Amino acid sequence: MKKTLLCAALIAALSACDNNSKNDSNNSGSSTPAVQQEQKAALKALTGAAQAEAAESRFKDLNARTNQILAASLGKANPIFKSLKSEFLSYQRGEQSSSADTNITIEFGDVLIAEEESLSSPITVSAKNSIDHSDALAEQGIVAKITSTFIVDDALKARLELSDKESAHVAKILDHLELNTVLFADNKVEQTIGIKPVALVEDGTEFHDGTEFHYDGLSYTTTFLQEDLKDNPVYPADIQLQSGILRFVENGVEQIKLEPISGSGNISANGDMNFKTGAIHLTTPDGVTLHIGNTEILGEKLSLDSQFSQYLVKIDYRLNDIKIPSDETHTFEFKQAYLGTNTVKNGDLYNAQISAGIEPITDFLKDLAGISGVKINKSTLTMDFNNISADTLEKLQAAGYDDSIIDEAFLQSLIDNAAQNQTELHINAAVETEAGTATAKIDIKAVAAAADNGSHKNRSSMSDESFLQDFDIEALVRVPEAIPQATGMAAMMEMQAKGFLKKEDGHYVLDFSLKNGKATLNGQALPL
Repeated sequence: MKKTLLCAALIAALSACDNNSKNDSNNSGSSTPAVQQEQKAALKALTGAAQAEAAESRFKDLNARTNQILAASLGKANPIFKSLKSEFLSYQRGEQSSSADTNITIEFGDVLIAEEESLSSPITVSAKNSIDHSDALAEQGIVAKITSTFIVDDALKARLELSDKESAHVAKILDHLELNTVLFADNKVEQTIGIKPVALVEDGTEFHDGTEFHYDGLSYTTTFLQEDLKDNPVYPADIQLQSGILRFVENGVEQIKLEPISGSGNISANGDMNFKTGAIHLTTPDGVTLHIGNTEILGEKLSLDSQFSQYLVKIDYRLNDIKIPSDETHTFEFKQAYLGTNTVKNGDLYNAQISAGIEPITDFLKDLAGISGVKINKSTLTMDFNNISADTLEKLQAAGYDDSIIDEAFLQSLIDNAAQNQTELHINAAVETEAGTATAKIDIKAVAAAADNGSHKNRSSMSDESFLQDFDIEALVRVPEAIPQATGMAAMMEMQAKGFLKKEDGHYVLDFSLKNGKATLNGQALPL
């Protein structure tokens, strides 16, 4: 058993059962302040058995709605989990407090199954739930507080063929995982999935000699309205994140230290989302500190696609005010680095865009490669994939988790699918410098005829020349003459690129075309 894989999978699954919460309760509008006051007043009238009954009803309803959300959001395209479901085994109601036993059944996806055969059939994790519904909570407008803990029971040990040592390892990790749920009278729910403080010191079994791991813990809290949990997995909720200090120590010397991180955000009912963190500081073994001023996640129109069984969203990930020391005298500084994706439905097909960019502050080319004379102000890259099938997206997603599946048969199946749908790839890159802007534009289109004649199916390998008949390619690269001149590399560039570049309007130009298996370079036929 690969303990790391198992633990990561279990924590991910149990976290997903935290209502799959992602969104903004302040925008839901489900309860006005007046209604909330009425609900709290009504709750205060509930004591003893009446509140115990209300707590049980709310808890079981929340569980049912969570299962509904998980069933809608997980589909055959999810490479990690096929299904997650929580069910009640027993409920012992008391006057001031109650308890319940639940099982969480996890059916894993193909990616994890490929890594660990024992995950090929569903596993069940047991949970103990302590429910506090005391009169004191009612006075605060709270129906119940629920604390859920997870255990490695004998059935799970036997199912996964865990040794005593492995069972202890998994149990220790699960012991640090906690789920706390607060059910308010105004129908609000506050759920916190957390990791309790951890201190693991060399005991002869877990680490190399003298190694310690210390973590002050993590809490991830979502707040939403219970009635908003319906068929649509996108619902309003607030998000709060708190992470404590993380340290690795070796032979009494601190090697890595990650300072506390905090963040907050929300997703509105229309699928707009935002999440921001404060500063991030990571100190490496040589005392160098990586600094990120803040991070941002901004999204638009989050929705669940029923065909693909995956979320569609336009989302940007941004790192601002980055400082990366390279040595005692040099520090790479960037105003921003970003990565964006945008996947939209196009009939029965999909269009996907990936964009990335950096905005350097320092002259990192000089510091990194010793190239002076040209300072990069901004660099961008955009890739647009048009007319992609759901099957292709599923395969690419699986390959992102497990690259071992990428072989010639895998690639040829993608080419076949691309030819049938006339899939297109458009790449645009730009590097802005003080000496001008260099650009590159590449357009690749799968040829429909390749699907008709099946040329790709008959080739012996991807290196077969028939591969060239499957695509039309246009490429245009333009570099201002001033850039290599500023670096003193113009003469060398012209000598090495002779025959591949032409001069045009103060630029070095490379113009390449491939159509019907015939290529041209700068207007001249190019033998292949």
